[in-house]
Amino acid sequence: MQTIFSSKHFGKFEVNWFDKGKKQYFKIKFLNTGTEKYARKDDILKGDVRDRYAISVAGIGYLGDCKISENRRAYSIWARMLRRCYNTRAKDYYRYGGLGITVVDEWFCFTAFLKDLKFLDGWNEELFNLGILQLDKDKKQRGIYINQKVYSKETCCWLTSQENSQYLRDRIKFKAISPLGEEYICYNIKEFCAKFSNSEVRLTRSGVSDVFAGKLKHHKGWKFVRLIGLKDMNKQEFRLEINELNGGEPVITGCGSNTANGEKLSFNRYANTVPS
Repeated sequence: MQTIFSSKHFGKFEVNWFDKGKKQYFKIKFLNTGTEKYARKDDILKGDVRDRYAISVAGIGYLGDCKISENRRAYSIWARMLRRCYNTRAKDYYRYGGLGITVVDEWFCFTAFLKDLKFLDGWNEELFNLGILQLDKDKKQRGIYINQKVYSKETCCWLTSQENSQYLRDRIKFKAISPLGEEYICYNIKEFCAKFSNSEVRLTRSGVSDVFAGKLKHHKGWKFVRLIGLKDMNKQEFRLEINELNGGEPVITGCGSNTANGEKLSFNRYANTVPS
């Protein structure tokens, strides 16, 4: 009797033995993962059996012992999280995995993620089912370099869509140039405005955003440049890739964790000296 069969999508599996207590059911074992389960004879012959521990999302995620049909919203959040961090073809990979953001190993398994989600800060089942809650990794990791951030039970929480959109609107890496030409690296528009506003000049989020959008050339004399391609952040060095600087490659040396709070930086204006 043949003992090795091929499934349609999950590789080969071995039929071990027939369970007399379960009519027409055989115990099978997938050769790739070692997963064991029971399957009907007709499904075995058709190859219509599924390995729930086979990699199925972003080259790294697998289901485990649960069903998508009973947890569709949680599955969508989990799968999107993995694709952002590990699928180089995902449209927003450059803002997540491309910057070094990762997912804790335990959450590669959807069953483990599903078990933990109700224990994350901010959990509300009613709001979750209504689609109002969103998974956030940044609130509990503020001040941590972007390439060191991780999705995990300890670092994630739930925010309402309104809270998250407000938080996302303010969170951006940018260089601020004062009217006197002093340059600062900042990570949050709201915090920047609060830090540098005074009795004579009141900086606003809308004003900064209008400069980014090209509606204004400056805001109260301040100019702003969105930063692209932060490198070597774990070494506290920031390399800016800004095309319009006459072909020179500007290098800015960070000042430790204070950099995220708008600390003034000393910097070498161009890696390759060019005429001013």
